[in-house]
Amino acid sequence: MDDNNLKIIHITDLHFFQFPKNILKLFNKRILGCLNWELNRKKRFDFSGAERFINFLSQYKNVAVIVSGDLTVTALEEEFLLAKKFIDNIRKKGFPVYVIPGNHDYYTFEAVRNKRYETVFSEYCPTETYPTIVHLPDGTPLILIHTVRPNILSARGVIDKEQLQQLEKIILSLEKPAIVCGHYPVLHHTPEYYSSSSHRLKNSEMLHEILIKTKVPILYIAGHVHHYSLNKDEAQPLVNYLCSPPLFYSQQRKGGFSEITIKNNQFDIQMKTLY
Repeated sequence: MDDNNLKIIHITDLHFFQFPKNILKLFNKRILGCLNWELNRKKRFDFSGAERFINFLSQYKNVAVIVSGDLTVTALEEEFLLAKKFIDNIRKKGFPVYVIPGNHDYYTFEAVRNKRYETVFSEYCPTETYPTIVHLPDGTPLILIHTVRPNILSARGVIDKEQLQQLEKIILSLEKPAIVCGHYPVLHHTPEYYSSSSHRLKNSEMLHEILIKTKVPILYIAGHVHHYSLNKDEAQPLVNYLCSPPLFYSQQRKGGFSEITIKNNQFDIQMKTLY
């Protein structure tokens, strides 16, 4: 491909899975995740897409990859190591990779106490607290926010007030189009998906009120809902919301990713499949 513009590739919900070898590791919420995997999600995922995805990236000269969480199913160390091997392989090809955790990466209180995500993915974690702002190779601001927490049964997320206050300062200071990346979508209901109350970002309304204060185009990217969805904010046309599908969904489930290009201060977005 001869397009020299930066291609921003958004992938999400990798969901690498490993059944625990130590049965004692099932005596928490993990047993529910393992059952759900074996009875439901296992039929939907095809991890042979990993090689196809990296081969796809090799077509480009100028690529940055953003991963919006759910690297694992049950936050087991073995799952994180599988995910890290995949992401490391992308970076070894010379492509910068930016990663945030999803709710499945904070699946158990034990995993959070032991900082399992932060330990395995230490080289991908920001050096400062969230929200953190980095710049993509073309100078585009990328704002990473942290919206996940462990729950006993639900899959709800939250963004704390301190993060929101800092995010507001960043949004008001922007002078060029920017991407904001969180695991949870801001919108609970679109034509493509519906998030039940037990799977939503708890204070998404506060996040929304901050995003629409922008004076420049913003693309908010997320995962979590396992559907492709692209919608413009009804209150602020400068803000668009993108959810990408799980990267490794099978051919029948149309697994894939989003390809984002910025042209003339506008986001051009295309859904891509691995098949």
